[in-house]
Amino acid sequence: MIRLGQTLHGYQDGHSLLAGSENLPHGAESTLFVLSDLSGPQVVSGFDEYLTGYPLPEIASYAFAKTWYAPEMQRPGCVWTHTLLVRFADMAQIDNFGTLLSCFKRPIADPKSWIEYKERVTVEVSREAPDLDVVKPPFPIVSSVLKALYDTAELPVLLPAVDSRQFESLVLRIWSQQWPRVRRTFRFCTGAIENRTVDGKPFDLQVVPFKGIARIQREVRDSVLVDSENSVEEPHSRSWLNILLNDFYGRDFALQQFIWEYGADVAPKRSSFKKLIEAFQLSSEHSASFEDCWNTLLTLFPSQAEGARLKLAAALPGKTYYYDLPLSNRVTVLITSQRDSSYPKRLMESPDIERFATDFALADTLQAIASAPNINSFGEKLVQTIASSLSPEQLKTAASIPSALICFCSVETQS
Repeated sequence: MIRLGQTLHGYQDGHSLLAGSENLPHGAESTLFVLSDLSGPQVVSGFDEYLTGYPLPEIASYAFAKTWYAPEMQRPGCVWTHTLLVRFADMAQIDNFGTLLSCFKRPIADPKSWIEYKERVTVEVSREAPDLDVVKPPFPIVSSVLKALYDTAELPVLLPAVDSRQFESLVLRIWSQQWPRVRRTFRFCTGAIENRTVDGKPFDLQVVPFKGIARIQREVRDSVLVDSENSVEEPHSRSWLNILLNDFYGRDFALQQFIWEYGADVAPKRSSFKKLIEAFQLSSEHSASFEDCWNTLLTLFPSQAEGARLKLAAALPGKTYYYDLPLSNRVTVLITSQRDSSYPKRLMESPDIERFATDFALADTLQAIASAPNINSFGEKLVQTIASSLSPEQLKTAASIPSALICFCSVETQS
């Protein structure tokens, strides 16, 4: 069970907040006020109701809203908007955001009925919830949208549609595919009559009426337009896009578990999805050597902090991300790589670095050190750690590899 805050906006001497369960700071209240109004100057046929999603970092929550045109009001262009406020901490609990659709309730003009929007909503969600999408969009559309979202430089994606319901399930499934850090930043609208923005930045994915495409493109010049009328080529069976498509249609639980575990310290950008899938391929296929695997990870995540969990899982003995025996092969790569500036800091610290000096790993580690043509900063740290922590029993193992002892003596002399 999770509890959702909620707000109701509509017309009352102008567009205004009619009811809400939360005391909102000015910044969040202002954003809700603007984005709960009609998404353009006038209603377009087929877009008289739509969904909108965007973050509210001031209250560490995500706004998921449904807007309805309100023709019963005397003033033209009036709308009702019911917004659910999902705490960032709860977004990881939701398997399919389609389950929240049942929480939306179109209001009526009687102010007495608005009192129910002043209470929080309790909803039952589960990571094992069934997929509620009734209609799966055709492959060409899904492939084009996924490629546009995750294979571009964070550009806004425009998807033309005949009405706001045409791609609703597609948008919700895309949002549900993402891991929590990206879910919190993803901005979408299934009925963007005009370009939708937050803090001056266009939404990531906007479903727009066909007749409004040219106008929005002129306003958002750096955007990707998905041509829903043209088919796309079938992606290669081992491509990142094909893996993502298989998950879209059939739920790849191994992929989901991977990106949820290792996406926690990856930049919350759409482009990170492609990087994580490419890393997933390395872990699942084992077709490359550890050296190739390690270099690929450092290329995908060159900064120390980003992808640290993934790098640690690949490097440390006993981890299951990448199997490559004997251990000496792995250690040789780690201590000789010239890209050690990309190593996570934890790899250089105890107790993680001590895993290479356990009774199980010591012989392979010493053999790698002894045969290495050069040693990087990680290798130096590893030698120092082993030299200062060898037990009497482990000294016997070290003594059997004289060249490794020379390394220890050199370290002791320098220190």
